Amino acid sequence: MNKKEIRILGSDSLIRKVTNDDDKENRKVEGYALVFNRKSTDLGGFTEVIDSNSLDGMLTKQDVLALLNHDESRGLLARYTRGKGSLELTIDGRGLKYSFDAPKTPLGDELIEGVTRGDINASSFGFTTEKDEWKKLEDGNYERRILKFNQIFDVSPAYRAAYDDTNIQIAQRSLESIKSKELMEYYKDWEQKIEDK
Repeated sequence: MNKKEIRILGSDSLIRKVTNDDDKENRKVEGYALVFNRKSTDLGGFTEVIDSNSLDGMLTKQDVLALLNHDESRGLLARYTRGKGSLELTIDGRGLKYSFDAPKTPLGDELIEGVTRGDINASSFGFTTEKDEWKKLEDGNYERRILKFNQIFDVSPAYRAAYDDTNIQIAQRSLESIKSKELMEYYKDWEQKIEDK
């Protein structure tokens, strides 16, 4: 079974509080949890790209939470359960967009205040993958392309636009496996050349 990974977007997340033309209090928050076909920053010897078809046919089967900084112990901001709920998820040409009305709770108030002040300016998501592919680039680094997600656990407004190192290790183990296979293939080719002489 795949282990849960977390990625945090910075400027691509576009998290904001939606404003009204009238003076009524508005608590709607929206942002992008993930974006398609954009190369991530270096994640320790590899970059990551999310394929635009990676979410095809899966959202209506998901139970996704909106959390602050992935911290379920602090409470729930909103929930999407198989297409229904207080959390709205939309797939468009850019990526996976989320929106919800922040609850009238201390956590919801913290979120509204943090987004309004600019203290909370990133979005993040927790996931497992069903299918990905790796390729070695000309510069010697690797690129991981996520072709299909298995599960989206949560979408989370977040304080910091940085990748969570402990979760990057999951993908790095896959990278090490690929490097080991490449090394084995190299030695196999090398042995074959010696035998052919």
